[in-house]
Amino acid sequence: MPIMSDFSCNVKENIKRLETSLNVERNFDILQREVIIAGRKAGFFFIDGFVREDMAEKLMQFFYSLKESDITSLDIFLEKGMPYTEVTRSGNVDYVITQFLSGVSIMTIDGFDECLLIDCRTYPMRSVSEPWKDRVLRGSRDGFVETLVSNAALLRRRIRDPRFSMELYGVGRRSRSDVAICYISDSVDQSVLNRMRKLIQSIDVDALTMNIESLAECMFTHKWINPFPKFKYSERPDTATAAILDGNIV
Repeated sequence: MPIMSDFSCNVKENIKRLETSLNVERNFDILQREVIIAGRKAGFFFIDGFVREDMAEKLMQFFYSLKESDITSLDIFLEKGMPYTEVTRSGNVDYVITQFLSGVSIMTIDGFDECLLIDCRTYPMRSVSEPWKDRVLRGSRDGFVETLVSNAALLRRRIRDPRFSMELYGVGRRSRSDVAICYISDSVDQSVLNRMRKLIQSIDVDALTMNIESLAECMFTHKWINPFPKFKYSERPDTATAAILDGNIV
């Protein structure tokens, strides 16, 4: 049984719905383009600052070069008409809005009741430099940054084990902050891992205002003082890697 889509095959209705849901008129950083692609009207939404201008221009130039035979269906369009590999389709409006607010670009095309989610985002970030709190005389000089994808790459670079897993969760009703659980499946305590999953999924707050500190407070809400540490902080990828290899959860 096919899944019902929240969108219609009328691109004008889809554009109107996205404009209303995203409150485009009151957000200066949400950019919208209505274009004609291979004879079909399409709406393109992206957030300024998450997509570089040159990348958006190249993407639009590629779309303008498409023929009508390249867009007879979404499957053919994804196969022949999409230059990016990280592209998904969805008819769930809540999922589409959440992905868009995370930096993913949205495209809706006349005749199709699903939106295309194009992940060509680039987050503003500082360079991967040595953390000033965890300085060392010897060893690596790189440190974690504010971008989760970059931090995941720093860990993946050091742990080349197929059993190394990074599960992604969204925490916060409004912020939907990305939270990742990193572990090695054959060395982690499964009962502790399941408890961590339940704790993260049960967090009911608007936002993680202090990031990792707020996450720790939401997960461990004991009213008594416990002198024994349940967790520790680190800004160094090598320290986090050592903890993961020892069977801990990061």
